[in-house]
Amino acid sequence: MAGTVEKKLAELGISLPEPKAPVANYVPFVRTGNFMLVSGQICFGADGKLVAKGRLGGEVSVEDGQRAARACAINLLAQIKAGLGDLDKVIRVVRLGGFINSAPGFPDGPQVMNGASDLMVAVFGDKGRHARTTVGVSALPLDAAIEVAAGVIENTQSAIEAAVAAGYAIEVDLQVTADGDAVVHHDEVLGRVTDGRGRIDALTAAELRRVPFRATADRMLTIGDLCDLVSGRATLVLELKSRFDGDRRLVSRVGQVLAAYAGPAAAMSFDPWQVGMLQALAPALPRGMVAQGRRRSSERDRTSRNHGLAYLRRAAAARPRFIAYAVDDLPAAAPLLLRYVARLPLLAWTVRNETQRCLARRWADQMIFEGFRP
Repeated sequence: MAGTVEKKLAELGISLPEPKAPVANYVPFVRTGNFMLVSGQICFGADGKLVAKGRLGGEVSVEDGQRAARACAINLLAQIKAGLGDLDKVIRVVRLGGFINSAPGFPDGPQVMNGASDLMVAVFGDKGRHARTTVGVSALPLDAAIEVAAGVIENTQSAIEAAVAAGYAIEVDLQVTADGDAVVHHDEVLGRVTDGRGRIDALTAAELRRVPFRATADRMLTIGDLCDLVSGRATLVLELKSRFDGDRRLVSRVGQVLAAYAGPAAAMSFDPWQVGMLQALAPALPRGMVAQGRRRSSERDRTSRNHGLAYLRRAAAARPRFIAYAVDDLPAAAPLLLRYVARLPLLAWTVRNETQRCLARRWADQMIFEGFRP
């Protein structure tokens, strides 16, 4: 029996095509937790030919571009159905990213992208209302006029905009750059979710802001960009990444930017030295200690020894105002002593499913989550 979304597609006269196979070394979609990221889809029509070919503002009109964007959205739906089996399982279309093959100076990319956005709303209703990024590019594969991707990668502008829209606080990771700025990125190196290769701390902020996240139109944000984007609309929780080498630059930059930021914010780190430095540089800023259990054998755990009595001593010396502890390692004596004896709020990270959510509810005051809507 056809589901609600399938019936809506039939009413619109839309028959989903067979999903296109990848043409290079990538997969058509990736699922992580309850989230699905769909690779960019170009504007093939039902006949297998491009709906529009060439540049907007040149040989392709805005109206033809809108039809091409709609075709991209149909191809996205085909990939989503292939991944989920049933389009009624879609909880929310979080974000679309549009790439418009544009002549120099073409200003109407957002109007072109409405062809994709309007279809998502027509098909899914309010669940189809999404955050969006549209960028003009000089070329696309096969000289297609439009390419559209769907989904959100952590630590990106789209993920942040989606959190603000949903009324959630925002937890992001910060890395230091070669010129002493701070950028929003989880890994120490490029390549897992971005184009390019190399260490973050070997590149300048200007260089990193040009690095695209894969299958999206997002670019890397500096901490200044982040504060401008959020502008007090949501609480920022910033995890400062550390190599445990005594480098002061990241803490200094975070303290400098947040001193002029009017919105609610907090900072935390696995490195007790960074937490202690935050106390000295920004005593009014809520600061937290991040930790995990001894059974985890990561390099970070071997270096920082954030467990047991050693963890308690380091936490006491850093004088944190809250604790963030790995949800899969709860319950544990050290964080619970700090919660119940020292009266420090306890956050559980990173919650990705209902089992972990139950652990967080039982043992923590709040959770850091991804991949689902609580």
